[in-house]
This record gives sequence, C-alpha cells and structure tokens, in this order.
Amino acid sequence: MADALYDLDGDPRERRNLARERPELVQQLRAQLEELSAESVEAAPMAEEDEAILAARLEELGYL
Repeated sequence: MADALYDLDGDPRERRNLARERPELVQQLRAQLEELSAESVEAAPMAEEDEAILAARLEELGYL
C-alpha cells in the first residue's frame, strides 16, 4: 500500500499527496501508529471464545 499524506485544511479533496515531499513526517506518523496499535492490542486481548468465533468465520471465508 502506498503512503498517503494530505493537508486536509488546504486540500480537503485530497488531490495532492504530500507523502513524497514529507517522508520524515510519514515515518514519524507510522511509528506513532505502530506504537498505538501495539498498546491497544496489549490493553485488550481477545477472549478465547471470540478467537474461536473469528477463526471459524475466517475458515468459512476461505482464509484459513
């Protein structure tokens, strides 16, 4: 997936992708997102019953 970074105030229709012009900001935001994602997974582990339901559904869909 390609990076996307937009100035929503100046470009509300998201026509100008700034990711190539601001790679340092893209990297900083990616690091923050990874940190937040890791924290949320640690804070809210999935119950065993929910894991079983998810696995069954993924199998029905052909992912497992």
